[in-house]
Amino acid sequence: MISRRKALRAGAGLAAIGALGAPAIAHAETKTLKITTWGGKWGDIMKATVLPAFEKEFKCTVSADQAFPYVPKMQASSRNDPLYDVLHTNSNEQWDAFTEGLVMGKITAKEVPNVADVYPYAVSDKIVGVSTSKSGVYNRNGIDVDALFRYHQDRQTLAGFPSADEISSEELLVAECDILIPGAIENQITSRNADRVKAKILCEGANGPTTAEADDILTDKRVFVIPDILANSGGVTVSYFEWVQDRQGYFWKEAVVNEQLESILAESFGDVVRYAEAHAVNNRIAAYMLAIDRVAFTIKQRGIYA
Repeated sequence: MISRRKALRAGAGLAAIGALGAPAIAHAETKTLKITTWGGKWGDIMKATVLPAFEKEFKCTVSADQAFPYVPKMQASSRNDPLYDVLHTNSNEQWDAFTEGLVMGKITAKEVPNVADVYPYAVSDKIVGVSTSKSGVYNRNGIDVDALFRYHQDRQTLAGFPSADEISSEELLVAECDILIPGAIENQITSRNADRVKAKILCEGANGPTTAEADDILTDKRVFVIPDILANSGGVTVSYFEWVQDRQGYFWKEAVVNEQLESILAESFGDVVRYAEAHAVNNRIAAYMLAIDRVAFTIKQRGIYA
């Protein structure tokens, strides 16, 4: 969401963290962009890597406020000179800000890349390693993923792919990279290799790719872990959508499914990160705590019934 600051009307393609990397900032009439963003480990990563790269790319300065909540600050500020040029927060607070006239309308997903798009854009535009359970390749200068996909389709192996070195799945887990996505097999990051993981962000596409012992090590290393219960929950969320549609006897278009899914996942991510910060725990523990809290609250609200 964007404030009504006149200087940024020409840059209306900006929104939330997704705006970082969006070329619309090149048209903004301000040299300092005031935004809100996450705190904690993700905020540290933002300040250390994403924001400096963004400032360099678009020749501006970004001032980031991590002190949630933001709407009360906006309510107390001057309507003629809002605190923020870009408001990035959870869906509920965004909606409150919009209904109170504190911000302009929400930018659509088509206009803004998501976080997974933004981080590689700001830090690097390369995918440096890919592996299956049987083979892998690595090139720190980047891999042509489309060519690799065609190669694997033709040969059913990654071995021998030109312009990249062969590497085992075990070696790839501890290779130099910014974001590591273990996406297939459980128990791949253990107490034996967690201390050698070099990624700043670990996004668990697989179920249980990290052991409990490894999780403690990664927490000590300040690796930002997006746990499986959150990172790969899109499938079960859409299964819930299917149940809802069956109950209604009315079926949604794909665009509606994607919009609802994005909204739920984005809000859930924010809820987990804030819960982790509030209770001084890692994201995985926070996700479990939040889930139990919600179930307990719902049971209490329902009460005893036959």
